Amino acid sequence: MKAVYALGAPLFLIIVALPLYFNLIPRNRFYGFRTSESLSNDGLWFQFNEWLGLALIVAGVVGFVLAALLANFDLGLRDSTRGWLSVIGTSIVSLIGTAAVFVVIDHHMQTITNDVTQTTIERSES
Repeated sequence: MKAVYALGAPLFLIIVALPLYFNLIPRNRFYGFRTSESLSNDGLWFQFNEWLGLALIVAGVVGFVLAALLANFDLGLRDSTRGWLSVIGTSIVSLIGTAAVFVVIDHHMQTITNDVTQTTIERSES
């Protein structure tokens, strides 16, 4: 039963990330990748949140696998220690994934902004 708690954090992360990845969340100030750029343009909002959603889904899957491995192998650790290790592992992978999204967005911000702006202009001219 304690293994269920350890699997809960990664599963929750995946559930929270899926709507972001599938572009189901409109621009808002509460849920999603919120920057001045993403809040100013729907195209940027959905692109950034798709990347964030993917990073969090990967983190959730890695965390789930880590939790499952810790739950199934006797490493001489107490159940509570295994649970905390899986939650900490999921958190670390989530932070790394989120940081990677920030780095990618920062690195490609000008290209992304130009592409989305051009697409928006083309759509408005049609």
